[in-house]
Amino acid sequence: MLSRIEQSQEAITGKERAREYAEKHKEYAKLMYGDLLKTINALNISGRCLDVGAGPGLLAIMVANEYPDITVTAIDLSPDMAAVADDYIRESRLEDRISYVVGDVGDERLLDKLGKFDLVYSTFSLHHWKAPEESIRNLWKAVADNGTLYIYDFKRIWSEPLRLDTSG
Repeated sequence: MLSRIEQSQEAITGKERAREYAEKHKEYAKLMYGDLLKTINALNISGRCLDVGAGPGLLAIMVANEYPDITVTAIDLSPDMAAVADDYIRESRLEDRISYVVGDVGDERLLDKLGKFDLVYSTFSLHHWKAPEESIRNLWKAVADNGTLYIYDFKRIWSEPLRLDTSG
């Protein structure tokens, strides 16, 4: 019989632990993120993308490699993940198309400074957000006209459907 493994909510701290995490995730990154890459293709996305909860930048690098007319701004709370991501971005020679910001999507002013994006996406980070409704509202404001907000997570965090007032 299968048993459920509880997911740790602890942030990964330390550059070496962040690098270990990244190296383990490199093995199955295409499997984890393939659906988003297909969605970008199906929606014919180009322009600016915001990668929320970007961790070590693996998905941002995949997006930039797959779609040469996309630039990616990656954001994550962890300076250690950002340091590892910076190394990977530099190794991939994508510094001109991927920028990385250490910050919180709950910070409306930070997102305002970043501007509007044709695609705002988050994969497997929503369950870590302290204020998900506020963060999603902020992300929606960062979506350009005719843009797309794509949030994917496999952990249910609400018992009731999320309702956002996007009128103002």
